[in-house]
Amino acid sequence: MIRQIGIIMAAIDHESVSKQGELKMKDKITAYLKKITLEDQVKYFYFLYLIMTLCSYFWMYSMLTVPCHEYIANILRTTGLVFIGVKLCVDKVWEDKTELSLAMVLVFAGVLNFMLFRQHIYDFDMILLVIGAYRIKFKDILKVWLSVSVILIILMTVFSQTGVIEDLVYCQADHNMKPRHAFGSNYPTDYAAGIAFCAMGVAWLRGKKAGLIDALVDFALAAFVWNYCAATNSAGILILLGIGILYFDIRRKISKDGEYRMMSGTMYVLEYAMPIGVVLLFTLSIIYMNGGDLIEKVNLMLHQRLATSSEGLMKYPLTLFGNAVQLRGFGGTTEVPDFVFMLDDSYVNVALRQGVVMLVCIVLLFLRLGKKQAGARAWISLYILALVAVHCFFEHHLWDIIYNPFTLAFFAMGDEAGSNEE
Repeated sequence: MIRQIGIIMAAIDHESVSKQGELKMKDKITAYLKKITLEDQVKYFYFLYLIMTLCSYFWMYSMLTVPCHEYIANILRTTGLVFIGVKLCVDKVWEDKTELSLAMVLVFAGVLNFMLFRQHIYDFDMILLVIGAYRIKFKDILKVWLSVSVILIILMTVFSQTGVIEDLVYCQADHNMKPRHAFGSNYPTDYAAGIAFCAMGVAWLRGKKAGLIDALVDFALAAFVWNYCAATNSAGILILLGIGILYFDIRRKISKDGEYRMMSGTMYVLEYAMPIGVVLLFTLSIIYMNGGDLIEKVNLMLHQRLATSSEGLMKYPLTLFGNAVQLRGFGGTTEVPDFVFMLDDSYVNVALRQGVVMLVCIVLLFLRLGKKQAGARAWISLYILALVAVHCFFEHHLWDIIYNPFTLAFFAMGDEAGSNEE
């Protein structure tokens, strides 16, 4: 009897402790919720909007047989507009007048382009995300972007190799008939670009902590995308990223005070990498129009980018707010389409489709972002922005949220520039 009473009492005590634990947990949750300010709520709403947008874009650009209906995109844009309206009411007055002017130009150019040509509706998503990032830490935005992108890339890869979705395999003459896997994406280079930008995002967050292990991972990823996707540009970017990480790490370690000091000339080139790339591409494309053996060799070295860019410049005029450009690449099917016209590089692509105003605005924002990194001595971040400029010289991912998260840093809080180098 005494033993049974003891067991009953122990059970009562255990239940009492459990209830106390539940009450403590509820109190902690209640206290945490009370601490969440209106600005925090807006920030979490932005993250949710970003996650939903990324998922819908991956859905549209993957080989999923179930189509992503337009009403889903419309719901997302309506959500984004509501969010922007709430954020404008909550946020403080836009203090930087230059950034405010660039933001207004960005919105005006995007809206006018759509009204004129009824194309590029997805520009609204980019504009809403870029403007919505105002006063939110870019480090936090990048963490959310990376988490979602890495998970979706892994899922897409696994599904493509288990037969859930199709793995398009291309065997093309300009790649010596080497099999190129898309791993559930529309095209091998798109899949490889996703990996390259994720690697750059990780390096941005790691900052000074990035070292030998990070570089080896980047080299391994470069070998993977080169071997299975034959994606020269993304493989090269990953190799350059690894080399840059090693260089900055070694220079810091051999320095007496543990700090690396970049030469002003190198810093200037990295800051102005994108404007230099724009001027170089347009200049070489115009020269290519006149023909010549030397420029043809340069074109072959640049993987036909001058040929496609000059073709676009001859077909469509350079205007302030773009043109109704019909693009059709090889993606989405292994069958050769009847009509093929693709502006692979970002700079001519944006200039002809969204307009010169949009291109200039984006380049200026990247330039300002680079100067902020240089001012904070965030050398790896500055180097990454230069790599983005090089990547966009060859591929059309400058203004695309799936691949390029660094556009979200235009108006985000800049304190991450210093913290990622600590």
